[in-house]
Amino acid sequence: MNEKKIIDTDLVPGQGQVLKVLAFAGTGKTTTLVAYARKRPRMRFLYLAFNKSVQLEAAVDPDQAGILLTTAHKAKGLELDNVLIMDDFIDLIEWGQPIDPAGVDPDEFNLIYVAVTRARVHLRFHKDSSIPLFINWFNQKNRC
Repeated sequence: MNEKKIIDTDLVPGQGQVLKVLAFAGTGKTTTLVAYARKRPRMRFLYLAFNKSVQLEAAVDPDQAGILLTTAHKAKGLELDNVLIMDDFIDLIEWGQPIDPAGVDPDEFNLIYVAVTRARVHLRFHKDSSIPLFINWFNQKNRC
């Protein structure tokens, strides 16, 4: 999908639609997302990335942002309607099985908790994120 097609694609709130922009470094993902947001000034997004250089490059006033690129650390205290979480958190699934939480630094789980609790309406994950699979496994394991 080219940049114009992405920018012209409208997502309908409440329909569970996802707009994924998957591309190599330096191909204009951030520019495309900024153009997408400028075309829809009333729609707000939160794009979570672990990469601090991306966050610094896109730093703006959160209240004025159509798309806010930030780290999960900096997202603490923020709340937005639409949140996209990237795949650069700790892998929670290895070899098709959930990892043992006892072997993970609690700060890693806290960071994931902060990230997933920023969304008021829509929470989306990068296609390679292991977080949704882990949440599903955890919910099934803890059903009464």
